[in-house]
Amino acid sequence: SSDSQWQVAFACFSFGGMGSTTVMAKITQQNLIGLPWTRSTMNKTCEWILNELPLDETSLGGQPEYRRTLIQSFLFKFYTYVCCELRQTTIDATDNSIAYPYRRPISHAQQTIPECPQSQKVVGTSLLHQSGYLQATGEATYVDDIPSLTNTLHAAFVLSTKPNARIKHIGMKSEIFPLIR
Repeated sequence: SSDSQWQVAFACFSFGGMGSTTVMAKITQQNLIGLPWTRSTMNKTCEWILNELPLDETSLGGQPEYRRTLIQSFLFKFYTYVCCELRQTTIDATDNSIAYPYRRPISHAQQTIPECPQSQKVVGTSLLHQSGYLQATGEATYVDDIPSLTNTLHAAFVLSTKPNARIKHIGMKSEIFPLIR
């Protein structure tokens, strides 16, 4: 234009996730043509798109607030990208990083581990289990070695030699089980 501002000659916006299929913001596209490429124009564009593609709380897919914010974020990222490509100085220097993906240099690290004396090295040597000496000398106490208290009740499974059989009688002889009456 005559005042050395860039103007929008053509616009095409289509979004997925704003309806059951991908939708185009035709009214917003038409409204943009002929407007200067400025931050205020982009703010108006966000308003137009949100009005043209409304999402309420009952919209399919849920998260309407997130999707509205996502559209605005895409538009702002597009705006900063175009400004950087046109070498427009109207955007803040802090916004320049939005236009292009951040390229991080390759990470590198170094760790130095001091040499251990042979007496402290663990690799290649056998380590004794803490209870190894007790088990080897017979001093270890196992559950079966603990004497039962008086009046301790013992239980055992009564098994059948036939599958799905009913147990009709359990024969207990007093000479085998002297404490049972």
